[in-house]
Amino acid sequence: MLCFAIVSQQRSGTHFLTHLLNTHPSVHCFGEVLTPHDYDFTWHSFIEQQTLRHYPPNLAADADVLVNDFFEYLIQLVPEQKREQLTAVGINLKYNQLRFLHPICARLSSDSVYLADCFVRNDIRVIHLVRKNVIHVGISDQIASARNVWHRHGDATIDGQYTINIAWLLQMGREIIQDREYFKRLLKQGEMFEVFYEELNHLVNEDQEKLLNAQELNLLQQLAEFILVDPSFQRPTTIKKVIDRPYADLIENYGDVVDAVRDSEFSEFALQL
Repeated sequence: MLCFAIVSQQRSGTHFLTHLLNTHPSVHCFGEVLTPHDYDFTWHSFIEQQTLRHYPPNLAADADVLVNDFFEYLIQLVPEQKREQLTAVGINLKYNQLRFLHPICARLSSDSVYLADCFVRNDIRVIHLVRKNVIHVGISDQIASARNVWHRHGDATIDGQYTINIAWLLQMGREIIQDREYFKRLLKQGEMFEVFYEELNHLVNEDQEKLLNAQELNLLQQLAEFILVDPSFQRPTTIKKVIDRPYADLIENYGDVVDAVRDSEFSEFALQL
């Protein structure tokens, strides 16, 4: 069984990518396993059942066993009909969650991230989802936080206008880039396939019958090859773009945001607002 992890920044399309992967008959990807909900597939539910284990783990080897057992646990949660033909199982993680598991016995001066090392040691493949436009990430994050709504299904719409904290927006962009580059350095020895949100986003189309173009087909082919399956993906039928209104209509201080972005190191994104 091939194990993989989607790793990305929040508000970068991991929800859609998870649903896309799950349209394949031989692939099952679980959502945000570190979200502290009562779902069976979360890490918290798994740990609650480990009554005879020492947690947190003492050594990296102990942690490796725990991670591998977690994947085995997830496989048993896949619906039986799909489990019979399952060849790849995955999880969804964010940059700021990668330090959640760390062996107790580790060098005090070490700046390594256990999970990154674990992925390399245990041949867990990483799909690195990147949203190039970090300004869009920050705007989406602030609006989602204000609404307390993180995904869009069905006919839900965004009402009203939202004031963007410009200082926070620019700082978040800087931090995303730092985290992204740091993660890529951590995984330089591992199996990693980089997917760009801006390419994936074209697959979010309300016309489910629309044929895929050559670029979209090539992306799905590469993704399938990376997780060792045939490219039998379908357009997810329930996912829509969260922000479906022009920024000029949605953002109360739109002009100030555009000016600030244009005057910053992110000026290349100003024309996309």
